[in-house]
Amino acid sequence: MLDVLHVIHNPFDEIYMTGITQADPASIEGYTTEPQARAKILRATEESSEILLKQFCREVIPSHIKVRYHVRKGDPFENILESAEDFLIDLIVLATHGRTGIKRLVIGNVAEKIVRHAPCPVLTLKPMER
Repeated sequence: MLDVLHVIHNPFDEIYMTGITQADPASIEGYTTEPQARAKILRATEESSEILLKQFCREVIPSHIKVRYHVRKGDPFENILESAEDFLIDLIVLATHGRTGIKRLVIGNVAEKIVRHAPCPVLTLKPMER
């Protein structure tokens, strides 16, 4: 069994909003004028994230492997550790952003914190060079 997790830290981040506004341009205008629009955008972000997660997995994970998909909202560090415990994970695999120097110190390093606090082994991968 393979559990794949995506944590939405900021649902209004550009990475999510671009896709949502392409699908429904009126949603951004509504967000500024309608209180219910925020909830609608949050749901759209979750739905979009799950679809993208499944598309990604179809491309990189062999079809004979059983996969469970999870989308959570909030702090990535906390959600990854909670998920590892909830699903009795044997190994956490995550990519690093490859930040160094001041950016790493200011922004923080989720991968580093996960390595130090995880209840199981952690494998970190550097981003591929393009």
